[in-house]
Amino acid sequence: MTIREKKLKGGIVNITELNDQELDQEPNQQADTESKRIVCLIEDDDSYRSGLELLLTLENYTVYSFARAEQFLQTNLESPAILVTDICLPCLSGVDLQAELINRNQLIPIIFITAESSVMQCVQAMKHNPIDFLLKPFEPQQLLDAVGKGFLHLDQQLAKQQRLLDLQTKLTARELVVFDLMTKGYSIPELVAELQLAASTIKEYKANIYRKLGANSLSELMLLKFG
Repeated sequence: MTIREKKLKGGIVNITELNDQELDQEPNQQADTESKRIVCLIEDDDSYRSGLELLLTLENYTVYSFARAEQFLQTNLESPAILVTDICLPCLSGVDLQAELINRNQLIPIIFITAESSVMQCVQAMKHNPIDFLLKPFEPQQLLDAVGKGFLHLDQQLAKQQRLLDLQTKLTARELVVFDLMTKGYSIPELVAELQLAASTIKEYKANIYRKLGANSLSELMLLKFG
């Protein structure tokens, strides 16, 4: 497994997982590919699903439609997407689907649509902050506005992920560890004690971090990490 694979698998890596050569190895630079605007649509009414699919397709979205939630769960999406789903579905409901996605740590933005659902279902659905909750019949523009809001939220999520990826592609593994501790408020003496390194070595890593990230202060580093 490469250094990059270790970083991407677990976020900022644990310094104890890597040897000295790996810790100071410079990361490879890789270009990112542009994501498609994908909407996954789950609706068990065939005619209603076809109408929504046509509406979204005409707005240049790539639409993957399903009659059941179980079909969606079997799909491996190649790009980030948002989910438009009815709450009342055969077998696995929209609320159950939401819970399953959370259990799988798949935090996809969700727009719920429904003609009839229980108060309990509505409360449960809203508990995890869906993008929107539309009652049928709704105006086409209401759905388009909700989808637009969903992609805005998704873009913000991806921007946060990209900031972490940028850090991983610019810093060595040991620099990432130092960076992580710096942004948690560790002073040089605390870094020395935590990493068992000389103060001069810590200062060298800090200088490299500021130079590579183009930052002039700790507040700028915090901004790079947390946005």
